[in-house]
Amino acid sequence: MICGFGAGYIVFFSVLSVMILGPLLLLCAAIMLAASLLARWPGAAGLAAGHMGVCLLFFGLVMLLNWSPAQASRPFAWMSVLWTIAAVAASAVVLRSKATPASASSRA
Repeated sequence: MICGFGAGYIVFFSVLSVMILGPLLLLCAAIMLAASLLARWPGAAGLAAGHMGVCLLFFGLVMLLNWSPAQASRPFAWMSVLWTIAAVAASAVVLRSKATPASASSRA
């Protein structure tokens, strides 16, 4: 949900928001990765790792290409929208898969 909000915010408001949303999204993904590893849920861990990779990709592109906020605006908007669509589709697959967290299956 934060990913979708962040993408919409970046598209409609300002790339400067990346300075706040980027680290926040990376932190949320790191927490999700830790929680999914603790729960032994590989699908969720893959989603979290992918999200962390996208956050680091955005950071790397800015550093490597020396993008200003104005230069990064359009590429960030497109990549954010595409990643959000991919993350929603992957989340649906993970949530519908038979691979549930180990803690939930041990309770049943």
